[in-house]
Amino acid sequence: MVSTPTFSFPAVSIWKYTPESMKKILLLFVTLLAFSCEHDELLDEARIDEELNQEIAGSWLYVEYGYSPGDKYYTVPIPADPTNTIAFKKDFTMSSTMEGLDKYKYYRVLQDTVTSQHVMAFFEADPGNQPLDLAGLSPTYSILRQGNFLTLNYRWCFEGCHMKFKRITSVEEE
Repeated sequence: MVSTPTFSFPAVSIWKYTPESMKKILLLFVTLLAFSCEHDELLDEARIDEELNQEIAGSWLYVEYGYSPGDKYYTVPIPADPTNTIAFKKDFTMSSTMEGLDKYKYYRVLQDTVTSQHVMAFFEADPGNQPLDLAGLSPTYSILRQGNFLTLNYRWCFEGCHMKFKRITSVEEE
Protein backbone atom coordinates (compact mmCIF):
# COMPACT_ATOMS: atom_id res chain seq x y z
CA MET A 1 0.00 0.00 0.00
CA VAL A 2 1.36 3.40 -1.06
CA SER A 3 0.65 6.24 1.27
CA THR A 4 0.24 9.84 0.24
CA PRO A 5 2.62 12.12 2.07
CA THR A 6 0.99 14.78 4.19
CA PHE A 7 2.49 18.07 5.15
CA SER A 8 1.71 19.89 8.28
CA PHE A 9 2.81 23.33 9.31
CA PRO A 10 2.94 24.56 12.82
CA ALA A 11 0.09 26.88 13.56
CA VAL A 12 1.45 30.38 13.50
CA SER A 13 -1.02 32.99 14.58
CA ILE A 14 -0.20 36.65 14.25
CA TRP A 15 -3.79 37.69 14.59
CA LYS A 16 -6.40 36.01 16.70
CA TYR A 17 -9.56 35.33 14.71
CA THR A 18 -12.72 36.19 16.57
CA PRO A 19 -16.26 36.71 15.33
CA GLU A 20 -15.84 40.45 16.02
CA SER A 21 -12.67 40.71 13.91
CA MET A 22 -14.31 38.80 11.05
CA LYS A 23 -17.23 41.25 11.10
CA LYS A 24 -14.77 44.15 10.82
CA ILE A 25 -12.98 42.52 7.88
CA LEU A 26 -16.30 41.86 6.13
CA LEU A 27 -17.46 45.45 6.72
CA LEU A 28 -14.18 46.80 5.33
CA PHE A 29 -14.45 44.55 2.25
CA VAL A 30 -18.07 45.53 1.55
CA THR A 31 -17.24 49.23 1.97
CA LEU A 32 -14.31 49.03 -0.44
CA LEU A 33 -16.42 47.12 -2.94
CA ALA A 34 -19.24 49.67 -2.76
CA PHE A 35 -16.90 52.62 -3.34
CA SER A 36 -15.17 50.91 -6.25
CA CYS A 37 -18.50 50.17 -7.97
CA GLU A 38 -19.75 53.73 -7.49
CA HIS A 39 -16.50 55.10 -8.92
CA ASP A 40 -16.79 52.79 -11.94
CA GLU A 41 -20.40 53.89 -12.52
CA LEU A 42 -19.37 57.56 -12.42
CA LEU A 43 -16.57 56.88 -14.90
CA ASP A 44 -18.99 54.98 -17.17
CA GLU A 45 -21.52 57.85 -17.03
CA ALA A 46 -18.82 60.40 -17.87
CA ARG A 47 -17.64 58.23 -20.79
CA ILE A 48 -21.19 57.79 -22.11
CA ASP A 49 -21.89 61.55 -21.76
CA GLU A 50 -18.67 62.33 -23.67
CA GLU A 51 -19.55 59.80 -26.41
CA LEU A 52 -23.03 61.29 -26.73
CA ASN A 53 -21.56 64.78 -26.95
CA GLN A 54 -19.27 63.55 -29.76
CA GLU A 55 -22.28 62.08 -31.61
CA ILE A 56 -24.31 65.28 -31.27
CA ALA A 57 -21.49 67.62 -32.34
CA GLY A 58 -22.12 69.01 -35.83
CA SER A 59 -24.81 70.83 -37.77
CA TRP A 60 -28.45 69.76 -37.85
CA LEU A 61 -31.38 70.75 -40.09
CA TYR A 62 -34.77 71.25 -38.41
CA VAL A 63 -37.12 68.89 -40.31
CA GLU A 64 -40.18 68.22 -38.11
CA TYR A 65 -42.03 69.14 -34.97
CA GLY A 66 -44.71 67.27 -33.09
CA TYR A 67 -47.49 68.29 -30.75
CA SER A 68 -50.81 67.16 -29.35
CA PRO A 69 -53.70 69.54 -28.71
CA GLY A 70 -55.42 66.78 -26.76
CA ASP A 71 -57.08 64.57 -29.37
CA LYS A 72 -54.12 62.92 -31.19
CA TYR A 73 -50.45 63.47 -31.91
CA TYR A 74 -49.54 65.54 -34.96
CA THR A 75 -46.18 65.67 -36.74
CA VAL A 76 -45.57 68.63 -39.01
CA PRO A 77 -42.77 68.79 -41.58
CA ILE A 78 -40.71 71.99 -41.60
CA PRO A 79 -40.42 73.78 -44.98
CA ALA A 80 -36.90 73.86 -46.46
CA ASP A 81 -37.08 77.63 -46.95
CA PRO A 82 -36.07 79.37 -44.79
CA THR A 83 -33.43 76.94 -43.57
CA ASN A 84 -33.57 76.37 -39.81
CA THR A 85 -30.42 74.88 -38.34
CA ILE A 86 -28.76 74.23 -35.03
CA ALA A 87 -25.06 73.48 -34.53
CA PHE A 88 -23.35 71.92 -31.53
CA LYS A 89 -19.59 72.04 -31.01
CA LYS A 90 -17.48 69.72 -28.87
CA ASP A 91 -16.61 72.62 -26.55
CA PHE A 92 -20.31 72.88 -25.54
CA THR A 93 -20.99 76.02 -27.58
CA MET A 94 -23.91 76.19 -29.98
CA SER A 95 -25.53 78.37 -32.58
CA SER A 96 -28.94 78.34 -34.24
CA THR A 97 -30.91 80.11 -36.92
CA MET A 98 -34.16 78.98 -35.31
CA GLU A 99 -36.35 81.65 -33.77
CA GLY A 100 -36.41 81.14 -30.02
CA LEU A 101 -33.21 79.08 -29.95
CA ASP A 102 -30.95 81.69 -31.54
CA LYS A 103 -30.37 83.37 -28.16
CA TYR A 104 -28.70 80.29 -26.66
CA LYS A 105 -24.93 80.04 -27.01
CA TYR A 106 -24.07 77.09 -24.71
CA TYR A 107 -25.41 73.63 -24.03
CA ARG A 108 -24.74 70.73 -21.68
CA VAL A 109 -25.57 67.04 -21.94
CA LEU A 110 -26.69 65.83 -18.51
CA GLN A 111 -27.99 62.63 -16.97
CA ASP A 112 -31.48 62.70 -15.45
CA THR A 113 -31.02 60.49 -12.39
CA VAL A 114 -34.78 59.97 -12.04
CA THR A 115 -35.51 58.73 -15.57
CA SER A 116 -31.94 57.65 -16.53
CA GLN A 117 -32.34 59.65 -19.76
CA HIS A 118 -29.80 61.99 -21.26
CA VAL A 119 -30.99 65.57 -21.23
CA MET A 120 -29.78 68.60 -23.14
CA ALA A 121 -29.96 72.02 -21.49
CA PHE A 122 -29.47 75.35 -23.30
CA PHE A 123 -27.89 78.48 -21.77
CA GLU A 124 -27.52 82.11 -22.82
CA ALA A 125 -24.35 82.50 -20.68
CA ASP A 126 -21.62 79.95 -20.05
CA PRO A 127 -22.69 77.82 -17.04
CA GLY A 128 -19.06 76.82 -16.40
CA ASN A 129 -18.04 73.39 -15.17
CA GLN A 130 -19.92 73.31 -11.88
CA PRO A 131 -22.48 70.54 -11.34
CA LEU A 132 -25.91 71.54 -12.60
CA ASP A 133 -29.25 70.74 -10.98
CA LEU A 134 -31.80 69.78 -13.65
CA ALA A 135 -34.68 70.92 -11.47
CA GLY A 136 -33.76 74.57 -11.98
CA LEU A 137 -32.84 74.48 -15.66
CA SER A 138 -34.95 75.62 -18.59
CA PRO A 139 -35.13 74.86 -21.43
CA THR A 140 -34.27 71.18 -21.20
CA TYR A 141 -34.93 68.39 -23.67
CA SER A 142 -34.71 64.61 -23.55
CA ILE A 143 -32.38 63.36 -26.29
CA LEU A 144 -33.11 60.59 -28.79
CA ARG A 145 -30.50 59.71 -31.45
CA GLN A 146 -31.50 57.43 -34.34
CA GLY A 147 -29.04 57.21 -37.21
CA ASN A 148 -28.76 60.65 -38.81
CA PHE A 149 -31.65 62.03 -36.78
CA LEU A 150 -31.68 63.85 -33.46
CA THR A 151 -34.97 64.32 -31.64
CA LEU A 152 -35.27 66.76 -28.77
CA ASN A 153 -38.37 66.05 -26.70
CA TYR A 154 -39.67 68.82 -24.45
CA ARG A 155 -39.19 67.26 -21.02
CA TRP A 156 -42.44 68.39 -19.41
CA CYS A 157 -44.75 68.05 -22.38
CA PHE A 158 -46.75 64.92 -21.54
CA GLU A 159 -48.22 64.71 -25.04
CA GLY A 160 -44.76 64.04 -26.52
CA CYS A 161 -43.95 67.43 -28.09
CA HIS A 162 -40.70 67.30 -30.03
CA MET A 163 -38.32 68.91 -32.51
CA LYS A 164 -36.61 66.60 -35.00
CA PHE A 165 -33.34 67.35 -36.79
CA LYS A 166 -31.42 65.69 -39.61
CA ARG A 167 -27.64 65.72 -39.59
CA ILE A 168 -26.08 68.09 -42.15
CA THR A 169 -22.45 67.69 -41.11
CA SER A 170 -20.44 66.21 -38.28
CA VAL A 171 -17.65 68.18 -36.62
CA GLU A 172 -15.07 66.21 -38.61
CA GLU A 173 -16.65 67.40 -41.88
CA GLU A 174 -16.67 71.09 -40.88
